[in-house]
This record gives sequence, C-alpha cells and structure tokens, in this order.
Amino acid sequence: MWAVQLFSAPDRGHPNLQLFSASDLGGEIAVALAATSIVFCKVNPSYSSKLDRGAATMYKFTRRATTRTLYSRGQPDVEPYYKSTSYSDEYMWSAAWMYYGTGNASYVSFATDPRLWKNARALFGTNVVDLFVFNWDSKVPGAQLHMFGHNTGYPYSYEQSLAGFRNEHRRQHDGMAMFKFDRDREQPLQYVVANAFLAALYADYLVAGNVKGWYCGSKFMTINDLRAFARSQAIPKQTWTTKLPNLIAQFGFLFYDTKYYFVYNLLREMYHEMQLNYILGDNPKKMSYVVGVGKKYPRRLHHRGASTPNDGIKYTCTGGYKWRDSSKADPNLLTGAMVGEPDRSDGFTDSRNGAGGHNEPTLAGNAGLPAALVSKVPEPLT
Repeated sequence: MWAVQLFSAPDRGHPNLQLFSASDLGGEIAVALAATSIVFCKVNPSYSSKLDRGAATMYKFTRRATTRTLYSRGQPDVEPYYKSTSYSDEYMWSAAWMYYGTGNASYVSFATDPRLWKNARALFGTNVVDLFVFNWDSKVPGAQLHMFGHNTGYPYSYEQSLAGFRNEHRRQHDGMAMFKFDRDREQPLQYVVANAFLAALYADYLVAGNVKGWYCGSKFMTINDLRAFARSQAIPKQTWTTKLPNLIAQFGFLFYDTKYYFVYNLLREMYHEMQLNYILGDNPKKMSYVVGVGKKYPRRLHHRGASTPNDGIKYTCTGGYKWRDSSKADPNLLTGAMVGEPDRSDGFTDSRNGAGGHNEPTLAGNAGLPAALVSKVPEPLT
C-alpha cells in the first residue's frame, strides 16, 4: 500500500479502538500522566492533581491481574511491526515515575522487585544487551536512571548494570556508535539519539547532586581536570573518533567503581555529543541524516507523505507505487525527520527502496532526537 489521504481534512469517522488488557500500554499512559503532573504541579496544582488521579487509575489497570497481557497481541496492524516483547519493563518504568509523581515509597518497592528484572525482555529476544539500550521496546535504562540514587541494588546499581554493555557496541569507521545486538537491528540511529539523551540527563543529575570530583590516590581530580584530560586525548579532531571510544571502554568497562563510573559518564557525554555531530553532518559523507539540516540531506524518503505529491488525486492502495518507486526528490519536505541509518562503512544511498529501512523516518525512531538536541542547549532557555 502506498496511498496517502493526509492532504485533505482528517477523517473523523474512525471507530474508537478499545483494549481491555494491555499492561505495557497502560504503563506508558501512566508514565505520561505522572510526568505531566510534575510539570504542572506548581503552575496549575488543580490540573496536576487531576493528572495524578488519571495516572493512578491507569497504573491500577496496568497491575490488575485480569489485564496482564501485551497491547500488540492479536492486533494484525501492530504485531508484525511493533510487537511488544514484555510488560515487565513498563512495570519498572511506570512505578518509578509514579514514585516521582506522588512521593509514595511503595512504588519504589515494586519498581525494584527482582522478579520484574528477571522477566523483562526486549526486541523479541532474551539478550540482556537489548534491555540495556533505551528504545521503544525497553524502558529499563529509563527506570535505572530514575532509581540509581536510591541504592536499590541490581539492576539499578550502576556499577553492575554496566556489565550489560561490555563490548556490546560497534563503531563506524568515522566513530559513529552502532549498538551491537544479538541480531543486527535496523535503523540504529534511533538507539544512538535516545541513549545520547539519557547520557546527558545523567550528567545533569551529577551536577544537580553537586558532585565536584573524586580522589585518584591522594590527589583530588575535579570535573575540569577530567574534561581537560579527555580533550587532550581527543584532539586533534581525527583522534577524537579513535581515542575517545577507547577511553570510554577503559573507564566504563574495566572498572566497576563509583568514581570510575563518574569518569565514564562524563566521557560518555562527550562521546554522545560526537554522535549527534555525526548525525548532523560531521561524517565522511558530509551530509546530515536529518531532513532540512545543512545543505546535503536525504531527499528520497521511504515515507508516503513526503513522496506523494499534493495534486488533488486520491491514489489507490497500489496506485501510489509510482511515487514510491520514483527516483525523483520528495515533493514534500519532511523537515526535522531523521532517517534510519548509514551502513556500517559510513555509506548511504538516497533511495526510497533500500534495504533495512535506511531511508525511512519513523515516529519511534525520531522520538529521542529532539530530547538529545535539547539536552545540549545551555540554560536558561528564554
């Protein structure tokens, strides 16, 4: 099917879809409501309380024994594409947010229940690495970030959780990180930007915690000392992509100690800034992988709305294939959309029908990009 009806008024005649059992979806809704309640708690307390009540209602729905199943199960329009693997990670994720929204410590007890971690799965498999990469099917890293300061044990103790990452990433020739899963995942840029955001957020947590530095033997090392050291290893520019990843491996994967983990995370923040630069054009192709950014970016997206012209014609399900198969540039610019990936050799073919979704933007894939970019904007925002 390659037809689009988005250029006319939206069709309001669609029936409401009802789900009576969807623990993972219910958990995500509870998270959205709880997080939004925090945003409004000071400026609109009444609305914030209403959101809290809604979050509590959805959380109870999520936990109810009779509704414990996956939202995608038996849904033919969903299951082949975004099949949810488990709801245990949403249990951890929603309980962590409910704690921050309400201050009720009972949510911490449930979020850290070891049975949840034992049963959590992601991306259709059992590989622990899939769980430790923040993505649409695993919220474990987000829950970890919320809980790491509560001394709640594995998997929230950051020294232990790093074991899941050891040697589990692949780098492009020019330094782009590609997370290595048990199967090569399509569209890896989405994982890079989502985890770049988490790295930046963790660094903010360290600053908010007034962490000044650490002792290396008898000498106290400040944050500035670390940054100066990291930059000395990463400059000139061409060594940035070769030495910094090795430093991350050294500090992050060989030492499971709080002070070294602090070193690792500051290095990781710098490394992920490099990842964003790669996506925005600092790469061998000298092109941005975000539409509309820079002078060179993808022009032939695997996207019906971008490739089908607004010519007043309602194409049939197959009648639009001529636009899918066309080599012409998109008639509609999908500004801000990030495509799926370059290949592992930094190559990229600007074609709608390439393998692996390399030129396909998705909502799930783009969700982490704005957050990662905003995390690099200095405060205060005016």
